[in-house]
Amino acid sequence: MGLYKGVDSQILFNMAKFFNFTPNIIKIKGISYGFYLQNGTYTGVLRDIATKKADIGFNSRFIKQYGNEIEFSNTVMNDEACIIVPKSKLVPRWRRILLSFNLQFWIILLTTYIVIVTFWYYLRRFNNYKNSKWFVICGVLKMFLLSGISHPPNILSERFLFASILMFCIVITNGFQSFLVTNVTSPNYESDINTLEELDEANLPIWSRSPDNRDIFKDIDTPVMQRLYKKFAIFNGTNLMKHAYDLRDAAIIVRKTSSLYIEAFYVAKDGSQLLHTVKECPASYQLAYIVPSGSPYLFMINTFILKMNEAGLTYKWHEDAMHIHSLLMAKKFVNQEALRAFSLTDLQLSFYIYMCGTIISILTYILETMDTCTLWNC
Repeated sequence: MGLYKGVDSQILFNMAKFFNFTPNIIKIKGISYGFYLQNGTYTGVLRDIATKKADIGFNSRFIKQYGNEIEFSNTVMNDEACIIVPKSKLVPRWRRILLSFNLQFWIILLTTYIVIVTFWYYLRRFNNYKNSKWFVICGVLKMFLLSGISHPPNILSERFLFASILMFCIVITNGFQSFLVTNVTSPNYESDINTLEELDEANLPIWSRSPDNRDIFKDIDTPVMQRLYKKFAIFNGTNLMKHAYDLRDAAIIVRKTSSLYIEAFYVAKDGSQLLHTVKECPASYQLAYIVPSGSPYLFMINTFILKMNEAGLTYKWHEDAMHIHSLLMAKKFVNQEALRAFSLTDLQLSFYIYMCGTIISILTYILETMDTCTLWNC
């Protein structure tokens, strides 16, 4: 089968073998699928089928109305019209250390810290200790960092509290450390666009080479789809995908099955993704082949497709194509960096914290010196 892969090529060459004919494949340069224009004319494969230059178009396509000169075969499989967008940007390295817990958990952890400090402070007051807010605040912080405290409690009630806090901190700290290496060394991305609402909020133009794809947003009357419909435009230039993976200034309509191959093909040198498919697809269609209206071969073609569907072969061929896609995806990691020692860039957040602490310490020292001078009239 040469360079031809996927369900379409399997059906073509198995049909040729079953009916004992040699296919004469016509290769079309440029826009191969072709469009049905508003003036009633065709381009690409549609033109060759409508003018009976070809007997069948073996690039399966969405079942739509393309005029009276064309008929569809039996359904081959189902597919969806999806949107490919630029992959979200990498999370800055200084933020990766914080990704072990999500924002909600960090808020809960901070709230827990405040509650523990407050409870221990009033417990010390109840036990007639000399009240020191900073002693309690620093003591609880040491326990959260699993650092020993210099004055452990002597009263039983405080010991129970101390033990429970310590066990809590051991679990939290070990959980944080278990995710730390992965988050520092592995690429992490910002949130991707996964819904049509998020796509609308991204305010990207939605491009396609086919004017027929305008129907994807036109057939569903919802506010979001109406706004997306206004963003649809026909792309007449070259290198459509470059606007998504390089210039990052457009979203592109593709088939869901094709999007898997596109994602695997357009990757960065280090193997990271450049494109992302929005999980919520705006439309679903059945796929079929096109033949000239009144074709004498349509009955045989439909019979063969029906037999392939009943045997589960179209599904099997589709799964084989998905397996090939998984192998292509695996190639992403071939060129990634080998294991290496941590660099300053990987752990820059730790140094940012150290620098901030040092600056605050110096400013505090200056203020304390000024207060001392004021007190002693120096």
